[in-house]
Amino acid sequence: MSPVAITLLVIVIVLAIIIAVLYFLGKKAQKKQAEQQELKKQYSSHTTMARLCPYCQNKLEVLCKGTHGASYVKCSQCGEQVFFPPVTFRISKSFRI
Repeated sequence: MSPVAITLLVIVIVLAIIIAVLYFLGKKAQKKQAEQQELKKQYSSHTTMARLCPYCQNKLEVLCKGTHGASYVKCSQCGEQVFFPPVTFRISKSFRI
């Protein structure tokens, strides 16, 4: 084979490998994007709750719909360590619109 043919063959093989890698990376990115969209749909809501510092009333956290465990948070304004109990957002069965 001539050197030009070998060079062209190598270029074609490298391009095929690059296309295959980009294809699989694109599939992986699509899966992650679909997962993020599902999580966004699952946890997006107009139900939000602000956790306030009991000492200075500074807003420490904003919780969105979902289940949140107990947490300790240090207030950035007064420096106190604040404990927040677990929170679960749910619609009561007795609630009627």
